[in-house]
Amino acid sequence: MYRMRKISRWIGGVLAGVVALGLSVGLVQAEDKMKVHRLTEKDLADFKTGDGAGKLAGYIKTPSMTAGFARFEKGSMTLRNWPYWYEEVVYITRGKGKITRSDAPFISSESHEVKPGDLFYIPKGSKITFEAVSDEPFELLYITHPDPGVE
Repeated sequence: MYRMRKISRWIGGVLAGVVALGLSVGLVQAEDKMKVHRLTEKDLADFKTGDGAGKLAGYIKTPSMTAGFARFEKGSMTLRNWPYWYEEVVYITRGKGKITRSDAPFISSESHEVKPGDLFYIPKGSKITFEAVSDEPFELLYITHPDPGVE
């Protein structure tokens, strides 16, 4: 657990400058065209699931990846037990949150407090809960690699 967190912080530290630079100008390449994306309030749309709610701004969708931002507000927005049928990398950009992960057969779980600069990987087959723990909105950048055939 400690080693995973240490590696995550090291990777986060190394990538923080690169990612921060990319986020500050919103530089993301999709397919063969380059398009600049900048997170704005108007791009964030409410989403609700049976077990949660939040805001989502999906900017990139290709056959091999999707990317965007998600935001959760303390007390009013949480995503609970979201099933991952795909892989995802998450980079925390704002606020503090609690991430809880469980794997099949979903008997036990592990939780981590995360903050800006933290980077982590969610493997396919996990169930994840995202929860804001700070008064500031909990915001993250997600990059997914969907399963072939899943839209």
